[in-house]
Amino acid sequence: MVNGIAENNRVLYQNVFTGMNLEYSTTYSGMKENFILSQAGRDGLPAPVQLGMSEETTLLAIENSIRFNENVEAFAEGHSITENDPEKGRKFEYHGNRGVLFRSLNGKGRFALPAGFTGD
Repeated sequence: MVNGIAENNRVLYQNVFTGMNLEYSTTYSGMKENFILSQAGRDGLPAPVQLGMSEETTLLAIENSIRFNENVEAFAEGHSITENDPEKGRKFEYHGNRGVLFRSLNGKGRFALPAGFTGD
């Protein structure tokens, strides 16, 4: 377990993975999550050319998950992205850079991850 270091509007978790810090900060409109890769972390990654990819066009993608205590449906680009997994329950998968809207099935709440927060 990694303990967070709180300062002003942010909490920093150091070395959640080798060479990677995780930072949560609050903004005027919500919360921001940043994965910060150190030079040592970058050096530990294979070069894109080793994987048959171009260094100019290859990006590092980090997958993340959000867990809910109630039934929620997610929408992106005007369509539901909710799937029912027999083992894991409801799940959402989105590969894009537009916002995602979450709505409670009991009608009591909803929130959104704005476009800049889902793909920057």
